Amino acid sequence: MISAGKGHFSHQFGVVLARRRGSFADLEASGQRRRTRRERFLEQMEAIVPWREWVALIESHYPDGRRGRRPVGCERMLRMYLLQVWFHLSDEACEDAVLDSRAMQRFVGIDMMSEQVPDATTLPKFRHLLEGEGLGEGMLAELVSILDELHESGLAYRVLFLDCDDDDLVKRYESVRRPHPLQGDRRLLDGIQEERELLKTLRTRSDILIDTSGYSVHDLARKIRALVADEGQSDIRLTVMSFGFKYGLPLDADNVVDVRFLPNPYWVSELRHLTGKDLPVANFVLNKAGGQGFVERYTALLTDILQGYTRELKPFVTIGIGCTGGKHRSVAIAEAISERLRAGGRAVRTIHRDLGRE
Repeated sequence: MISAGKGHFSHQFGVVLARRRGSFADLEASGQRRRTRRERFLEQMEAIVPWREWVALIESHYPDGRRGRRPVGCERMLRMYLLQVWFHLSDEACEDAVLDSRAMQRFVGIDMMSEQVPDATTLPKFRHLLEGEGLGEGMLAELVSILDELHESGLAYRVLFLDCDDDDLVKRYESVRRPHPLQGDRRLLDGIQEERELLKTLRTRSDILIDTSGYSVHDLARKIRALVADEGQSDIRLTVMSFGFKYGLPLDADNVVDVRFLPNPYWVSELRHLTGKDLPVANFVLNKAGGQGFVERYTALLTDILQGYTRELKPFVTIGIGCTGGKHRSVAIAEAISERLRAGGRAVRTIHRDLGRE
């Protein structure tokens, strides 16, 4: 989500949904660790922000270091500044955040083994440079120019612009006790009006305009998700996990069901060495004492539960299916439930935590 106002990115912002080039995320492409929301956001901004154009615009006004100490690199300061605005950080908090976050260090381009994070005193100087030279207008013009280039190249994108009435904006700023970036020593409303004037071109060009007045963050998330989700994309990353109670409950399970009420194949000598993934065991579990009926009723219940999770914007859901050892009953039931959920259009990952552990 991008907006600008004399170099500022704030509450009223347009969203450019376009991928322009590779990003620093490639450095971790082969890693197995799940990336944080902050990392994913910074990857998207790395690809979207017109770095070359913005740096070229600022550099002609940037100190050359002939007098005084050598300044921090222009692009590095721009990246620090954007972090400050995107994450609503004070000057000191921005410096500390980069010190603490490897994702931010990579975004700024700092090697902590040999370099220092720009200190908090450099940020107000950079802001004053942007404001004093009126560079925000030029940065916004570069963004509009890039949108034109994308359109001419045939690349599909949408611009989503979020607006809000003055009353709600004032309440939001007062609730966080922060001044508007453009108000300076003036009133808050003066800063808001200046931002509206600066962004009117981008607002006019937007494909989708959302008035967020009266919205909670959850209302806005639902609205945007409905607008930008790919067709057929699952709202929830769903995992069905079998496990054995004797090895402990899964800590990350959102719902747990105990299937030890079903007959145990362990006590059938010809089935003991098999698992719930084998057809003889699956048939035994599902066709004895109501196993199939349980799968049908529980899957129907899960359908309602998952719809509720979707409304509440829960991105990950794990369903735990437990038996004594996690080898026979829970495995067969987990496979059957997963199959029915997939038949209903859900993307499901099925894992058997304790299979092979005995």
